[in-house]
Amino acid sequence: MASKIIKNGRPHSCELNLRGSSLATSSMGAPDATQLTKSPKPSAPPGCKYVLALKGSDYMATKYYVNKNAQDNGDHEVHVPTCSFFPAAENRLYLGEFSHCRYAVTEAKKTYPQSNGCYYCCNECHTG
Repeated sequence: MASKIIKNGRPHSCELNLRGSSLATSSMGAPDATQLTKSPKPSAPPGCKYVLALKGSDYMATKYYVNKNAQDNGDHEVHVPTCSFFPAAENRLYLGEFSHCRYAVTEAKKTYPQSNGCYYCCNECHTG
């Protein structure tokens, strides 16, 4: 399904793969979504830099933060608020809401190139 997204004030077409789901569109032809999260997505076509974030039973957004203080190995770890190793307010940077930790780590790497998922709360994105 191709939907028009306004990018830099001009319509921009991106292919949205919703695995058979239907998506309502607004009167301007843009997705009637709860949020467009600016984040690179590996499967997005060239030129598309937005990940469509939907609310509902098939989608659950999670807030992610990166620790401003590096670990001994130089990694800045990405955490969720429920983590027992969640950094104090002055030591964390809000990254946004994402459907998977890999998108949060990608966002963290824009500020801290050596970023990694926390072993405890983002284990799928922990590289060791």
